Amino acid sequence: MEQVNGQRKRPRTQSNDKSTSQPAKVSRTLSFRECAAPTLELAKPHILVTARLPTNALNTDWSMGKNRPIHPGHVDKLVATFKQGDLRRAARENHLVVLSTRDQITTMGRHIGEDLTLCNEIPSTTSNVYDFTDWLSINQGQKLEVMCGQHRIKALERYVKETDSNPMNLWWPCIIMNRDTLPEDMNIKLRVNRHTMALADNHGEIWNQLVTAHQSNPSLFQGKATEIEEEAANIIMLNSISRFPKSRMATIWRNERWREAATNWCSFPMGSQTFAISQWHWMSSLRIDEYWFAFFDRVRLTLAKIGQPGKQSMTLKDWRQIWETYQSETGIRDLFFTTSPDEATPSTTRRRAFLRDVSDEDYEHIYDAIGKLGPASFPPIHKILQLSKQEGNVLGQVMEDVVKWVNNHLSTAVNNCSTNKPLLREDLVPRLSRFVDNGGLLQETKARVSARMKLTGTPDKVASHLMQQEILDYTLDNMKTFIKLEKEAAVDQSLTLDGSGYAGRFRIPAWAYLLETVRRYVGDELRPAWAPGQSEDNADQTRGPTQALADAFCQYARGLPQLSGNHSLQREMNTPEFQGALAAWLSTIGPSRVVDGPRNPNNEASLLTATETRGRPGTPSGQAPRTPADVADPPTSQAVEGQAKALAAAEGGGQGQAGPCGKDSHHQTSTGGPSRAPASQQRQDKQKKALPSSQHKQKKAPKEVPDWMEEIVKKKR
Repeated sequence: MEQVNGQRKRPRTQSNDKSTSQPAKVSRTLSFRECAAPTLELAKPHILVTARLPTNALNTDWSMGKNRPIHPGHVDKLVATFKQGDLRRAARENHLVVLSTRDQITTMGRHIGEDLTLCNEIPSTTSNVYDFTDWLSINQGQKLEVMCGQHRIKALERYVKETDSNPMNLWWPCIIMNRDTLPEDMNIKLRVNRHTMALADNHGEIWNQLVTAHQSNPSLFQGKATEIEEEAANIIMLNSISRFPKSRMATIWRNERWREAATNWCSFPMGSQTFAISQWHWMSSLRIDEYWFAFFDRVRLTLAKIGQPGKQSMTLKDWRQIWETYQSETGIRDLFFTTSPDEATPSTTRRRAFLRDVSDEDYEHIYDAIGKLGPASFPPIHKILQLSKQEGNVLGQVMEDVVKWVNNHLSTAVNNCSTNKPLLREDLVPRLSRFVDNGGLLQETKARVSARMKLTGTPDKVASHLMQQEILDYTLDNMKTFIKLEKEAAVDQSLTLDGSGYAGRFRIPAWAYLLETVRRYVGDELRPAWAPGQSEDNADQTRGPTQALADAFCQYARGLPQLSGNHSLQREMNTPEFQGALAAWLSTIGPSRVVDGPRNPNNEASLLTATETRGRPGTPSGQAPRTPADVADPPTSQAVEGQAKALAAAEGGGQGQAGPCGKDSHHQTSTGGPSRAPASQQRQDKQKKALPSSQHKQKKAPKEVPDWMEEIVKKKR
């Protein structure tokens, strides 16, 4: 060991770092670094030594809480800086902070021939730090826990690889803290790492720091909102963050349901990256918690099925691409791979912009896992995360309106100061207490709306969950319409629930659809005075039998097996525009010919024939069901074709006119001539021709529409 003035000198090592006395370049806001310096100063008694350590001796997994995910963009910036010849390992603020034990440091001291008992001073240059290159071999492979600095480690490893540098350059100076004596609050503050402005923590990472502090000391964050703010500001140093919503974070924390939901959502990268405290704050105030949680829980469940590589690498953009693929005609394979047909043997390659941070092997595994899942596993979470406060308030207001239709005397008075308010859905349950699902309405609805949560319990509670999801899904899909409607309702102060003018809102297709949805659960006796009428915006459309038939068709079609998995088409059918267009087309046919048109002998099982009752509340036993969704058995293909022929013939008046698709409605024989009508139809025509003209008007063709359809038509009229 070299002696200088009788004193042993620390071993020096060559370094390509720039040693400079000038301070490192800092951001305009210095509070981040200023708040870290006192922490290191206070932690000085717990510093064991400062030494250079190989990166393979460092472990970035935390023993308490969860470390931040790696941000590839930040690593890219660091690599670019390193390639400019500026590693800046000499700067004290760039040192890594790691944990070890005194026994391990004593062992290393014996190995290098140094007494490391009192070495808690941080040297100003990397040339005066101890060399712990042999750490792994001396300490039997035990690694040191990195408290902050994982991005510098990743960037250095990439820099050495991309520049073909000497692998011996894979080291970084580390301030080694005593794991056994470091106080709990300092342990947390050093992990928070507020002193770097290069990569500020997002809200999800800050929430995880709050959770980590609480897990290490459960007595924290238990008081009033102001007390929680003060504790959080001190322990995880929130005062250093400009305009951080501390009070809103405290409100979420005090709400037990939302604290658990936020903690679960921030436990994986996509959730942590999309967590926004202000958004979650107003979401928690709307009292539709289960609707939001169903989205969040389904995403977590799906990611768990995909596997750890997919869970750690999936971004919101990736998720949205999967959802959009399921809504389109494109297959999942086309999302994952591109095909090169120009080659002699067509080959497939992965899409590099999709799931960019996973290996090729993991990419294949994720593809196989997603291929086994269906569209119900990928809800449109991006629609929820991108909602504005105004749009969220519309969802809450619509749900509150619907609940008041069913139960105008809410069971619980809401305290606006309470952080655990009762849910709106709970006031639906009393009205559904006699709900009996004899006809399988709940199972049919689950399949149609792709229930995102596992529903258990009594039928009335399950029905309340499904009703809420149907109402809010429809509102979400028609958000622009409901924003306009809610604005108009807010201006019209005379629009009270029991007022005579309230029924007028059901002239609007969007409100009429919600009313029909609610009546499917609670019975048609709900508010009988509210009869959907003619829309002011669509005054030219006939809304009598034609609108009833349009509604009936849409309700029935949603239950068909061919459409149950086509969520894009089902959403289109739910829109007022689609239903209005369908009613307008039916009105061109003429409602009398549709409702009381000629009977087709080849279609004995009519498309709209009902065979059994559903057993909903308000439906007497033995009475025919009131909606096409209540048909017990789906029609045969011959029945559907026969009904289509009847509609086409009614529109064309038997003259071969074009149907709604612009094609000739008559079938042609192989020789090109019109096909002959069935013998039974010819006999009816002959009998009709033989009657006097007065009897032509009195005698009607056999009715094609069942009794339940006639009742709907009467109500619409």
